[in-house]
Amino acid sequence: SVTNAYNSGDITADGSLIVISAAGFAGGIVGTGIDGTTSSISNCYNTGAVTANVGGYVGGINGHNTGTISDCYNTGKIYAKKYYAGGITGSEYKTGTIFDCYNTGAITADGSTVYGTTIYSYVGGIAGALLGLPASITNAYNTGTITGAAMTGGIVGGDMGGTISKVYNTGKIISSNSRAGGISGYNATTGAVISSALYATTDASGNSINQNLGNNKVGTGVTYADLLKTSTYTANGWTVDSSTGTVGGIDTVGVKASTW
Repeated sequence: SVTNAYNSGDITADGSLIVISAAGFAGGIVGTGIDGTTSSISNCYNTGAVTANVGGYVGGINGHNTGTISDCYNTGKIYAKKYYAGGITGSEYKTGTIFDCYNTGAITADGSTVYGTTIYSYVGGIAGALLGLPASITNAYNTGTITGAAMTGGIVGGDMGGTISKVYNTGKIISSNSRAGGISGYNATTGAVISSALYATTDASGNSINQNLGNNKVGTGVTYADLLKTSTYTANGWTVDSSTGTVGGIDTVGVKASTW
């Protein structure tokens, strides 16, 4: 377990990759957590750039999550040449869970992953992908710009089986691929469960964003101005903490929760 840690230095992984199973891992705090439910990262943050110039699993906190990440945030730029890139973790496997986390850094994946004859990459504001139930993301938000060549989403690039709840995204999604969305770029036909998920359709200046993203329409699109209103959250399944004034454990747009 890792707790109360931070990184402000830039991290670059330049190792070569042969197949996806041999891909490298890069994260602002740790490269990967591999011990399932026994591994945890809490009260940590990263402000440095994390870069994988060849490809791999790349995240602001860790590259690949199989345990618990809580009360963590990333403000650094994240870049993967291909495969998985996320503000908190590159990918999250079945036993993984993320809660009370946020990202403000720009996330980019401009390459592709090859599964048989199908080419994909995954890039998201919190995780590049959820890779099977009961993986979950709860009480999380993204404000960074997300740029991808394939599966591109404000919270996850692809939900291949996992639960996403009480999340919002105000970051701009940039993708020429039809598999892009304000919350998730792609959802599996079974196992992907998304609720109480909001994304901005305008930026803080009122300019239109995230309105013509392709075919993944999960979540509810609202204006940036509406995302500043508590009523928007309560109308979409959140509850207000009367002692702190926060909504479902997270404050409104761009404001760090008082408990973090």
